[in-house]
Amino acid sequence: MEPFTGEGMGWAVAGAAALEPLALEAVFAWRPALVERWTARHARVIRARQRGCQGVAAALRRPRLLQATLPWLDAVPASVAPLTAWLNRDYPCNRREAQ
Repeated sequence: MEPFTGEGMGWAVAGAAALEPLALEAVFAWRPALVERWTARHARVIRARQRGCQGVAAALRRPRLLQATLPWLDAVPASVAPLTAWLNRDYPCNRREAQ
């Protein structure tokens, strides 16, 4: 999506980790419901981050918006801390959290 952020690699690794328990379950007993579970899990683990990255990228493509906001962000850098924390939050690290 946005190669300059490196997010794609993080999404791929997080997606693989989230898929692993479902893939193991499918190997032993395939059920069509696993597709729905994967879709929901993927949405929780990856999609919100993709939307956040899209928002940041969209803002970066608007020079007038950047001209208006960068001086303010430079003067008050703590104002961007919540966005930075949200973008850098941990992925679910264990199976129970990812489910």
